[in-house]
Amino acid sequence: MLVIRVDQTVHVQIASHISVNHIAAKTFEKRLSPPRVPAKMPDHAALTIPTMTSHADVTSPLQLPLFMRFWWGRVASAMGNQMMMVAMGWQMYNLTGSAWDLGLVGLAQFLPALVLTLPAGHAADRGNRGHILALCMLVETIVGLLLTAAAFGDWTDRNLLLTMSVALGAAK
Repeated sequence: MLVIRVDQTVHVQIASHISVNHIAAKTFEKRLSPPRVPAKMPDHAALTIPTMTSHADVTSPLQLPLFMRFWWGRVASAMGNQMMMVAMGWQMYNLTGSAWDLGLVGLAQFLPALVLTLPAGHAADRGNRGHILALCMLVETIVGLLLTAAAFGDWTDRNLLLTMSVALGAAK
């Protein structure tokens, strides 16, 4: 447990578990010198201290419902994306039986991500990040739907898988 109170004196309390029923606590104090303030501050230099939001007593982002929804969405999206990339490689190997083509799927997913890193960073700095993220997720969804339709329609071939790998890599 760490408790800090600042008001010219800093109190830090450290509790350590020594045995099952005994907790030893030590308190350390350190005197702070008062901050130096100029005799007269100009009016335009007045400092405003931002007030805390309604989440002032929250100590962990895991206690914020909006953060948890965002986090679980990212976890689900990352898991789905990884499953799709593995399924594409597996499908390519089942289709061709070639380790070379399997490696091409991985390369086709990696190279666009590598080449587009700097332009994507520039776009993220200049544009609306939410729209960019939505566009990338839309591309991933379209790739997933096309691959599903191709698998059920029996029109999957090597070129389709490589093209969808490039699109998936570019969306990342």
